[in-house]
Amino acid sequence: MTTDYLYAAVDESGTITSDEHFEVAACWYVSEKGPRAALSEARVSLQEQLEAMGYIPEGRKEIKGKDLSPDGLDYLFECLRHTVYNGGTVADARLPLDSPVAYSFSGTDTDLARSVLDSNSRNTSVEESIRTMLLLSALNPLLYHGQFQNVDRDRVRVLLDASVWETAKERIENTEKVSDRQIEFEIWDSEKVAGIQFADVAANARFKRHSGETFDGTHKKLENLCLQ
Repeated sequence: MTTDYLYAAVDESGTITSDEHFEVAACWYVSEKGPRAALSEARVSLQEQLEAMGYIPEGRKEIKGKDLSPDGLDYLFECLRHTVYNGGTVADARLPLDSPVAYSFSGTDTDLARSVLDSNSRNTSVEESIRTMLLLSALNPLLYHGQFQNVDRDRVRVLLDASVWETAKERIENTEKVSDRQIEFEIWDSEKVAGIQFADVAANARFKRHSGETFDGTHKKLENLCLQ
């Protein structure tokens, strides 16, 4: 008997200490595959297409939003749903949007967040508090909105990019909202997890928009995949 996992692969764009905006994205999908295999074929296919069209440098180990041109971002989100369907490693149309992949986002003005949290954080890093707050917000469709109540799955796995998320992970794991459910938080290397790469690309697109760059076509496509 196979096990279906509901995945939320999470990555961020921006630097809390130096950028005006910080964005977190969660890429949601259902798969019986492990973190390395789920979405892997779609990632390879899209990277090959992006390289062939000159939208991304050749020979990179992963897809990174910062490497993509505006046209490359637009092309990726134009082809994402169709490519994931054809990849065969995730369950078709199991999410609330009737799509194999979906997104949720959370972002903040870093100066405002630091000023608010600096006066209220005791014995804790302001940067870590911001990460924890935004991760909770990105997971709202699961923890608070009930959007996944009717999604068949055996377990939930939240995949986080690198050890920078360790403190936020530990704080959220210890809350009653999470400890009473079958939710696992795991630290991964984004090179090994396609879902984290797709989260990175989405977070980067949103970050660039807040920085004043124009990606109207990309954001319209992202909105069609957004749970919030």
